[in-house]
Amino acid sequence: MKNSKLKWMMWATALTGMIGVSNSARAVVYAGGTYSTGPTSGMHDMAIGSNSDTYRSLGGRLYLHELGWVHSTAADKTTIRSFYAAAPIYEAGYGSGPTSAASHITTYVIPYWSQGVWTCTVNGLTDVSSVNMDAMMTSMVGKASRVAPVFSPNSGQWSANPWSSTRWNQCRTNSIKGRALSTDAPPYYYFSQAVGYRAFVASEISWANGQADVNSQVIIHPGTSADFYTD
Repeated sequence: MKNSKLKWMMWATALTGMIGVSNSARAVVYAGGTYSTGPTSGMHDMAIGSNSDTYRSLGGRLYLHELGWVHSTAADKTTIRSFYAAAPIYEAGYGSGPTSAASHITTYVIPYWSQGVWTCTVNGLTDVSSVNMDAMMTSMVGKASRVAPVFSPNSGQWSANPWSSTRWNQCRTNSIKGRALSTDAPPYYYFSQAVGYRAFVASEISWANGQADVNSQVIIHPGTSADFYTD
């Protein structure tokens, strides 16, 4: 798919087996993007069927980032919806409060997928109180089956507080409440970081996989190229 801001979301029940695109495999891949060629162009590349024919034929599903989806035209949204019947993953921000993401889904996603989204990955949930997380989960009824805090220690937090630290108790609590945890550590960045950073991210995934009902989700995207192969 020709998308300069292409993102992929891998949902896995184990750290291994994260390659391959199959609904029956240990990983399910959701692909999409923030925007195609500029911040106001939306996800036009995803509306060109030939860009994703093979991907969809292998069971690939749709990942929506709020920036890309909001800036897509109604025509492109309708076309993209026709390609993907399954509920997508939707990435949003915490915004103005615990009901903000749900309102966003109601406005921008429900008109196309009446069943809502499979998972809403939400930036800014790491330290949100349990009361507000509960309010968010209530607001998501009928809109999202799961809500995933998105967190990777991209500002160096790993050096003072590894994932096992009590510093991340609230993030773990919110992940259990939302039944999902997402990391955002694209390969080109992940492998350039210190061992401690990589251990933190791996520990997040391992912890989620060890819970009774918490999906581990990994957001990856290309670095300076439009694909994963030339970075």
